[in-house]
Amino acid sequence: MIALATKSLSIGYKVGGQFKTLQSNVNFKLSNGQITVLMGQNGVGKTTFLKSICGLIPIQHGEILIKNKDLKNYSKQLLAKELGLVLTERPSASNMTVLELVAAGRYPHSNWLGVLSEEDGASIERAIQSTNIDYLVDNKLYQLSDGQFQKVMIARALAQETDIIILDEPVAHLDLFNRLEVMSLLKQIAKNGKAVFISSHDLNLSTQYADSVMLFNFNASSQFGTPEDLI
Repeated sequence: MIALATKSLSIGYKVGGQFKTLQSNVNFKLSNGQITVLMGQNGVGKTTFLKSICGLIPIQHGEILIKNKDLKNYSKQLLAKELGLVLTERPSASNMTVLELVAAGRYPHSNWLGVLSEEDGASIERAIQSTNIDYLVDNKLYQLSDGQFQKVMIARALAQETDIIILDEPVAHLDLFNRLEVMSLLKQIAKNGKAVFISSHDLNLSTQYADSVMLFNFNASSQFGTPEDLI
C-alpha cells in the first residue's frame, strides 16, 4: 500500500522574496511495510524535503499525497494522526522524564484538556516495550545517552500511532553498536506495517536495511529505486 507519494515536487526556501530551488521534479512513493532511505550531500535538500512532506515549510510546485489525499487538505491534527516526525534536535525541556516525552506522542488523540485515557496508556506502554526503554521511563532527558534518546524519540512516534514515521539522520551521532540497534528497531517497525522514511549519510547501513533508496545530488535529477539499482 502506498502511504505517501510526491508528484513533480519542487522544494527549497525563500531568499529575499525569491524561491531558491534545491530539488525539482521529485517523484517517489513510500510504501507500508518498507524502509525508504534518502541520501545525498550536506546542503542538497534532505532536511528541507522531510519538512516539506510533513507540511512544516511550503513547497514551490507539485503535489504531496498522503493516502491519495493532498497534504493541503489535512488539518494539523489530522496530519498528526497520519505522520510522525523524529528530528535530530533535543527538546528544550530537558527536565522532562522519558515517560512524559513518550506520552506527549498521544497529543493528536487526547481530548482538549490533554487527559490520557486507558487507551492512551496502553499505546504508551506498547511503544515503551517495543523500543525496550522500560528501564528508562523515570530518567530525565538530560540523563540519556544519544542512543537512548534516539530510541525514546522513536517510542514517542510509535505512541502517536501513525502509519508513517519520518526520521532525520536518526543514527548520525551514534556509535556502531547503537547505529545497528536503532536501524534494526526501525526495520522491525517497518515489518509491523509502518512506512518508514529516513534521511541518512551512512551508505553501508542504508543499503543493508533499506528496501528502496532515493538519491539527491546537486544540479541533477533525483533518483529512486532499489539499493541494488542505485549502488
